[in-house]
Amino acid sequence: YTIFRTDTCEIKGGVIIYIKSKLNAVVCNELLENNLEDTLWIWLKNQGKADYLLGVVYRKGDSSLEHNTALLQQIEKANQVSKGRVLITGDFNLPNIDWKNYVVNDGENSFAQKFYDKLDDLFMHQHMTEPTRQRGNDTPNCLDLIITSNESNVENIKVQSPLGKADHNVIAWDYLINFDKICERDLYRFDYNKADYQKTVQ
Repeated sequence: YTIFRTDTCEIKGGVIIYIKSKLNAVVCNELLENNLEDTLWIWLKNQGKADYLLGVVYRKGDSSLEHNTALLQQIEKANQVSKGRVLITGDFNLPNIDWKNYVVNDGENSFAQKFYDKLDDLFMHQHMTEPTRQRGNDTPNCLDLIITSNESNVENIKVQSPLGKADHNVIAWDYLINFDKICERDLYRFDYNKADYQKTVQ
């Protein structure tokens, strides 16, 4: 795997993306301008076809107004530069959005409402509806999101047990895109037309 990561100045923090080495991936420089903490954007290069943009985000629950505004701008730009060929995932810490019933249980000027409205304005789809995080007796919440511009790009979402002592579930899904077939190993074929059959019978 090729590893892309950003680290914060805190003891624990940052985001990471693992890309199979057979795939051609590069950092998306277009989204580095505002240097937004705990976000990472990677181009998945698709030779001869349109490239795809992958983004991962960690948003703290107590993020500042400045950070929240910059995040909305970054999501809009990601959708723009990728021409809608984008997958965004991560922990957005938005427990007040009921994704199953399309309801925001927060104030009209809250970030939760602004985030929900931004995805709606961009015609983007958020796929997660089940709770992804539970700690102790806390109410389970859907904090970890999967966002695309095409609802049919994501299938077979599975919410699995957390890793180690984590309180967030592991999420797995299929991402359906028009991508060049990558051969996992070298294939060797015999050219029987060039065989020396006289030697094989000696």
